[in-house]
Amino acid sequence: MDLDGVELREVNPISMADAIVSIALQRLADVIQKQIQEEVNLVRGVKKEVLYLSSELDAIRNVLEDAERRRYKRKASKIG
Repeated sequence: MDLDGVELREVNPISMADAIVSIALQRLADVIQKQIQEEVNLVRGVKKEVLYLSSELDAIRNVLEDAERRRYKRKASKIG
């Protein structure tokens, strides 16, 4: 069939459905990929924060241990 030089074809409903499903799946895959990347970034941030806090706690522990040693030395020098 020909109308003014334009050929009309039947639209295959299966190929249209395939195209729609394909587009929907691609968008879903994009959303999932974005969510996964955000989760990975969150885990990396938490790991970095845990390492930082661990370092801070080590420094605090060292200060407290040093203060405890000094206290015992002062007590020992007063007794002796």
